[in-house]
Amino acid sequence: MFGEAQGLYHFVRELRCTPELDLEEAANRWLLPEKARHLKEKFPRSNFQSTSEWAGAVLNEILTVSLPAIPRFAPLESWGKVDNTMEELREMAAETHMAMAIGYAEKVFEEELNLRECLDAMIARQVKNLMQLKAMKQMLRQTSALREDEPPKRIAAARQLAIDAETITKGPGTPRRARIVS
Repeated sequence: MFGEAQGLYHFVRELRCTPELDLEEAANRWLLPEKARHLKEKFPRSNFQSTSEWAGAVLNEILTVSLPAIPRFAPLESWGKVDNTMEELREMAAETHMAMAIGYAEKVFEEELNLRECLDAMIARQVKNLMQLKAMKQMLRQTSALREDEPPKRIAAARQLAIDAETITKGPGTPRRARIVS
């Protein structure tokens, strides 16, 4: 019974897609021999003016007589319901795709934000180091001016710290600690 219903369903589907199909070939592929013989006898093509008229009559016979005659078989839903269901599935797929794109964009945005925060912290540390360096330099000048017997002291790596502070956004730099050199 299930095989007969499935065969009728596939035959209907094929007839809807290609109404000019060869009835014998399609019937042999999908229908039981007695069903195929019944349709050939009841609906010879010579009785119809057009192929689409013939196909409509065969479809009507299958959907209204043959399928309901099969026990425990629910009639096929109307094609309009099937089309509506397909449209709903397409909309759901589009919504799912959009939700996935938004989720991915949110993840990328979070990573970008974390990276910017990290860079801002690195820049703030370098600016702090630079300010400390300038303060030490100024203090050394003041103490050297008070002691005229000693030569002025220099801070090593001051130039390198200034370069690191300028290039921190270009890549990771490892600032050197300033040391006082006599």
